Amino acid sequence: MLTPAWAVAFTVAAIALTVVLHASLHATATVVAIKVLSFVVPAAFTAWYPGHVRRVSAR
Repeated sequence: MLTPAWAVAFTVAAIALTVVLHASLHATATVVAIKVLSFVVPAAFTAWYPGHVRRVSAR
């Protein structure tokens, strides 16, 4: 489940960057925000997921 989460994050980031850069080549802050979020969100999920699986399987 972790690999698809990262793949989805990078795919969404690529699409978002394509749209943003097509609309404005000088949207530096938006580009940086997208790139940061494309790592932070899946990293947070990666940190959260193992504990979730352990809790669910312990039931």
